[in-house]
Amino acid sequence: MPSLQLKFRDQAPAAERASVLAQIEASKAKAEPLFPGESDPELASMYTVEDVPESEADALTRKVGAHDAVEFIERTAARKLID
Repeated sequence: MPSLQLKFRDQAPAAERASVLAQIEASKAKAEPLFPGESDPELASMYTVEDVPESEADALTRKVGAHDAVEFIERTAARKLID
């Protein structure tokens, strides 16, 4: 399953952020802060979205990305670990 990276706009109200996170949860994906407990607003606005079904990833990206509170949402880059 792909994962996504999400960043809220700095000025996005808490209610709008909660609405976006509820949309994500409704799709059966899980949104978690990238930096849990962070007090810096820039870092606190970044989330990772896990358990996104492949069949829904593009639609979820378009739907969430259209929200005014979202600065960007994109697939997490595939990384190849070298031993």
